[in-house]
Amino acid sequence: MSEKNPLPVKGRTPALLLLVLASLVALPLVLPSATLATEILIFALAALACNLLLGYTGLLSFGQGIFFGVGAYGAALLMIHLKWGMFSALLGAAVFGAFLALLVGALAIRRKGIYFVMLTLAFSQMAYFLAYTLSGWTGGDNGLLDVPRPNIEIAGHVLVDLADPRHFYVFVAVLFLLIFAGALRVIRSPFGSTLLASARTRPAPPPSATTPAISRSWCSCCPAPSPASPGRCTQCCCTSRRCRTST
Repeated sequence: MSEKNPLPVKGRTPALLLLVLASLVALPLVLPSATLATEILIFALAALACNLLLGYTGLLSFGQGIFFGVGAYGAALLMIHLKWGMFSALLGAAVFGAFLALLVGALAIRRKGIYFVMLTLAFSQMAYFLAYTLSGWTGGDNGLLDVPRPNIEIAGHVLVDLADPRHFYVFVAVLFLLIFAGALRVIRSPFGSTLLASARTRPAPPPSATTPAISRSWCSCCPAPSPASPGRCTQCCCTSRRCRTST
């Protein structure tokens, strides 16, 4: 990796956010449907988490689909059985994804290179097997049926009707913009500098209160809420109400 700092210049942040905002506005206008635009943003969020893990930390992981699936299944089950609202389900998806990433990362980060990659692949295949065998929880090959898409309400008053695909796109677009801005903040923080140092050819990372191994372990956990949250949105984006997430 080049010794030049690959972090974006801080002065470019407003221009970058404006470019992203313009893209979000134009996306549903140039595509045939708002539903397709929503699906693109959902998978862009998952790719954003992968970029943080691979592009800045140098960790090639095949386990991101685990957190995507856990977020989708976990939030859908909370909404179906416990009648949770949209924001509660999103928070639950992020917590589920982060907790599972902490467990997977604690085991996988003990290995480097191809061994780390193969461990994440093994965990991904294990999650795939569990998703199709625990049919009582996941619906198996048929997927989860009748996943609700609750409205955004305050004190019983409906503020946004998410049943409308255009309204749901705006909701996902706002979520994307917030997570994108948060990712920029992370990579420009001292923690982000530590991740970059751990990805470079060492011997000497800059002085820090955390070791490279601990930083990488935290990085394997921190991006997990990002694919977990769009996993929840994917459940709501299924127009046929038959939702299945492949891990």
